[in-house]
Amino acid sequence: MRYRRTGTGPMVLLLAREDTRLRAELIRMLATGFRLLDPDMAGTDVRIAECLAEFLEGLGTARVNVVAVGQLCVAALELALRDGDQIDRVVLIPDDESCETTSEGALATVSRRIAMPLLIVRSVATVEVLPLVAQFLTEGRTSSTG
Repeated sequence: MRYRRTGTGPMVLLLAREDTRLRAELIRMLATGFRLLDPDMAGTDVRIAECLAEFLEGLGTARVNVVAVGQLCVAALELALRDGDQIDRVVLIPDDESCETTSEGALATVSRRIAMPLLIVRSVATVEVLPLVAQFLTEGRTSSTG
């Protein structure tokens, strides 16, 4: 799998197709405080979570945050549930809008003793999304290493 890696700090896996809204802004923001892994998701439609798990294993990552946009939110959830020990925090930015702009919670996995923090952001305004994502990921900095 081809990917770009920029920045330094705790690792963040960005799952966003090239034509996805917010992609450029997320890359710019995440690369300033995190080690950003940006895999090329073009043409990846079958077994995305399995491919990503193998990708992370191949890189030898111990812990990674995941930020997923649009159609790749389900793959991010599958990856988190499949490889819970490797995933620190999950941010989902679905395409749909809701009356609630954010939801925070936690995922429980069989392989993990503690819950995995989860943030769902439903907003079309970049000015609203980026600060919420940055704050959520920054809260997890003490437990994420890369």
